[in-house]
Amino acid sequence: MFPAGAEELLRTNVVLGSTIQIDALANRAQPQSRNTLEALINHYPTSGAAAPTGANTLNLALTTSALKNLRVSMAPSSATQGSAQYYECDLNAEQTVVSNCVPSTTGTYSIDDVNGERVLRFTGQPPTPAIRYHVVYSEIRWVAGDPNSQWVYRAHETKPGLVSRQAASHRLNEAAWTAMKTQLGL
Repeated sequence: MFPAGAEELLRTNVVLGSTIQIDALANRAQPQSRNTLEALINHYPTSGAAAPTGANTLNLALTTSALKNLRVSMAPSSATQGSAQYYECDLNAEQTVVSNCVPSTTGTYSIDDVNGERVLRFTGQPPTPAIRYHVVYSEIRWVAGDPNSQWVYRAHETKPGLVSRQAASHRLNEAAWTAMKTQLGL
Protein backbone atom coordinates (compact mmCIF):
# COMPACT_ATOMS: atom_id res chain seq x y z
CA MET A 1 0.00 0.00 0.00
CA PHE A 2 1.38 3.37 -0.99
CA PRO A 3 0.96 6.42 1.27
CA ALA A 4 -0.86 9.60 0.34
CA GLY A 5 1.20 11.71 -2.03
CA ALA A 6 2.85 8.70 -3.71
CA GLU A 7 2.92 9.09 -7.49
CA GLU A 8 4.20 7.33 -10.56
CA LEU A 9 5.62 9.80 -13.05
CA LEU A 10 5.55 9.07 -16.78
CA ARG A 11 8.30 10.61 -18.88
CA THR A 12 8.13 10.56 -22.65
CA ASN A 13 11.27 11.15 -24.73
CA VAL A 14 11.61 11.82 -28.45
CA VAL A 15 14.89 11.63 -30.35
CA LEU A 16 14.88 14.62 -32.69
CA GLY A 17 17.88 14.02 -34.93
CA SER A 18 19.38 11.08 -36.68
CA THR A 19 21.56 9.08 -34.32
CA ILE A 20 24.07 6.36 -35.13
CA GLN A 21 25.51 4.33 -32.29
CA ILE A 22 27.66 1.26 -31.81
CA ASP A 23 26.09 -0.49 -28.84
CA ALA A 24 28.94 -2.90 -28.03
CA LEU A 25 32.48 -2.22 -29.27
CA ALA A 26 33.71 -5.60 -28.02
CA ASN A 27 31.54 -7.72 -30.31
CA ARG A 28 30.36 -5.45 -33.15
CA ALA A 29 33.68 -5.22 -35.04
CA GLN A 30 34.25 -7.04 -38.30
CA PRO A 31 37.48 -9.06 -38.61
CA GLN A 32 40.57 -6.93 -39.24
CA SER A 33 40.74 -8.32 -42.80
CA ARG A 34 37.56 -6.28 -43.46
CA ASN A 35 38.69 -2.99 -41.90
CA THR A 36 37.38 -0.76 -44.71
CA LEU A 37 33.84 -0.50 -46.02
CA GLU A 38 35.09 -1.44 -49.49
CA ALA A 39 36.66 -4.63 -48.08
CA LEU A 40 33.36 -5.43 -46.33
CA ILE A 41 31.41 -4.95 -49.58
CA ASN A 42 33.97 -7.04 -51.48
CA HIS A 43 33.63 -9.86 -48.92
CA TYR A 44 29.87 -10.21 -49.54
CA PRO A 45 29.42 -10.08 -53.34
CA THR A 46 26.05 -11.05 -54.77
CA SER A 47 27.88 -13.42 -57.12
CA GLY A 48 29.09 -15.43 -54.10
CA ALA A 49 25.88 -15.49 -52.06
CA ALA A 50 24.24 -18.85 -51.50
CA ALA A 51 20.63 -19.51 -50.60
CA PRO A 52 19.27 -21.41 -48.67
CA THR A 53 22.27 -21.41 -46.28
CA GLY A 54 22.89 -17.67 -46.29
CA ALA A 55 26.59 -18.26 -46.97
CA ASN A 56 28.50 -15.13 -47.99
CA THR A 57 25.72 -12.77 -46.87
CA LEU A 58 26.04 -9.98 -44.32
CA ASN A 59 23.77 -9.86 -41.27
CA LEU A 60 21.53 -6.79 -41.19
CA ALA A 61 18.67 -7.22 -38.75
CA LEU A 62 15.78 -9.13 -37.33
CA THR A 63 12.72 -8.75 -39.53
CA THR A 64 9.29 -9.82 -38.28
CA SER A 65 10.41 -11.76 -35.18
CA ALA A 66 13.43 -12.86 -33.17
CA LEU A 67 13.68 -15.92 -35.42
CA LYS A 68 13.71 -14.14 -38.81
CA ASN A 69 16.95 -12.63 -40.10
CA LEU A 70 17.53 -10.08 -42.89
CA ARG A 71 20.80 -10.53 -44.76
CA VAL A 72 22.38 -8.79 -47.77
CA SER A 73 24.90 -9.25 -50.57
CA MET A 74 26.21 -6.43 -52.76
CA ALA A 75 27.24 -5.72 -56.35
CA PRO A 76 29.45 -4.41 -57.74
CA SER A 77 31.96 -5.26 -55.09
CA SER A 78 34.43 -2.64 -53.83
CA ALA A 79 32.30 0.27 -55.10
CA THR A 80 30.97 3.17 -53.02
CA GLN A 81 27.44 2.51 -54.27
CA GLY A 82 25.61 -0.27 -56.01
CA SER A 83 22.82 -2.80 -55.79
CA ALA A 84 21.89 -4.81 -52.72
CA GLN A 85 20.20 -8.21 -52.79
CA TYR A 86 18.26 -8.94 -49.59
CA TYR A 87 17.50 -12.37 -48.17
CA GLU A 88 15.13 -13.39 -45.41
CA CYS A 89 16.35 -16.34 -43.38
CA ASP A 90 15.23 -18.44 -40.44
CA LEU A 91 17.20 -18.44 -37.20
CA ASN A 92 17.39 -21.20 -34.62
CA ALA A 93 16.16 -20.51 -31.06
CA GLU A 94 19.63 -19.33 -29.96
CA GLN A 95 19.89 -17.01 -33.00
CA THR A 96 23.20 -18.63 -33.96
CA VAL A 97 22.33 -20.71 -37.04
CA VAL A 98 20.94 -19.23 -40.26
CA SER A 99 18.92 -21.47 -42.59
CA ASN A 100 16.16 -21.46 -45.21
CA CYS A 101 17.30 -18.20 -46.81
CA VAL A 102 15.25 -16.98 -49.74
CA PRO A 103 16.00 -13.97 -51.92
CA SER A 104 13.69 -11.11 -51.04
CA THR A 105 13.74 -7.59 -52.46
CA THR A 106 16.54 -5.69 -54.15
CA GLY A 107 17.69 -2.23 -53.19
CA THR A 108 20.87 -0.22 -53.03
CA TYR A 109 23.83 0.44 -50.79
CA SER A 110 25.94 3.57 -50.49
CA ILE A 111 28.88 4.83 -48.49
CA ASP A 112 28.02 8.20 -46.98
CA ASP A 113 30.02 10.69 -44.92
CA VAL A 114 28.24 11.30 -41.59
CA ASN A 115 29.91 13.82 -39.29
CA GLY A 116 33.33 12.96 -40.72
CA GLU A 117 32.88 9.18 -40.50
CA ARG A 118 32.20 6.80 -43.38
CA VAL A 119 28.93 4.87 -43.04
CA LEU A 120 27.56 2.04 -45.21
CA ARG A 121 23.78 2.41 -45.55
CA PHE A 122 21.13 0.28 -47.25
CA THR A 123 17.85 1.25 -48.94
CA GLY A 124 14.94 -0.73 -50.35
CA GLN A 125 15.15 -3.47 -47.76
CA PRO A 126 12.08 -5.32 -46.47
CA PRO A 127 10.43 -3.90 -43.35
CA THR A 128 12.08 -4.70 -40.01
CA PRO A 129 9.27 -4.15 -37.47
CA ALA A 130 11.03 -6.28 -34.82
CA ILE A 131 13.62 -3.51 -34.25
CA ARG A 132 13.56 0.30 -33.90
CA TYR A 133 16.70 1.02 -35.92
CA HIS A 134 18.36 0.39 -39.28
CA VAL A 135 21.62 -1.53 -39.26
CA VAL A 136 24.51 0.36 -40.84
CA TYR A 137 28.23 -0.31 -40.85
CA SER A 138 30.72 2.38 -39.87
CA GLU A 139 34.44 2.66 -40.52
CA ILE A 140 36.36 4.14 -37.60
CA ARG A 141 40.06 4.91 -37.27
CA TRP A 142 40.89 5.24 -33.58
CA VAL A 143 44.40 6.70 -34.05
CA ALA A 144 44.98 9.21 -36.85
CA GLY A 145 47.53 7.97 -39.36
CA ASP A 146 47.55 4.39 -37.99
CA PRO A 147 45.82 2.02 -40.42
CA ASN A 148 46.06 -0.81 -37.85
CA SER A 149 43.69 1.13 -35.59
CA GLN A 150 40.93 1.14 -38.23
CA TRP A 151 37.92 -1.15 -37.83
CA VAL A 152 34.46 -1.58 -39.35
CA TYR A 153 31.64 -1.86 -36.81
CA ARG A 154 28.01 -2.84 -37.04
CA ALA A 155 26.04 0.20 -35.84
CA HIS A 156 22.40 1.20 -35.32
CA GLU A 157 20.76 4.24 -36.91
CA THR A 158 17.45 5.36 -35.46
CA LYS A 159 14.56 4.91 -37.90
CA PRO A 160 12.88 8.16 -38.97
CA GLY A 161 9.31 7.42 -37.78
CA LEU A 162 7.94 8.66 -34.45
CA VAL A 163 7.24 5.14 -33.20
CA SER A 164 11.01 4.41 -33.42
CA ARG A 165 12.07 7.73 -31.89
CA GLN A 166 9.70 7.82 -28.95
CA ALA A 167 10.32 6.14 -25.58
CA ALA A 168 8.63 6.28 -22.20
CA SER A 169 9.86 5.64 -18.68
CA HIS A 170 8.01 5.28 -15.41
CA ARG A 171 9.47 6.78 -12.22
CA LEU A 172 8.33 6.88 -8.61
CA ASN A 173 8.34 10.14 -6.69
CA GLU A 174 10.15 10.28 -3.33
CA ALA A 175 7.10 9.30 -1.24
CA ALA A 176 6.41 6.24 -3.40
CA TRP A 177 10.08 5.21 -3.51
CA THR A 178 10.45 5.50 0.26
CA ALA A 179 7.38 3.30 0.78
CA MET A 180 8.65 0.74 -1.75
CA LYS A 181 12.12 0.60 -0.12
CA THR A 182 10.47 -0.07 3.25
CA GLN A 183 8.35 -2.89 1.80
CA LEU A 184 11.45 -4.39 0.14
CA GLY A 185 13.50 -4.10 3.32
CA LEU A 186 16.10 -1.84 1.77
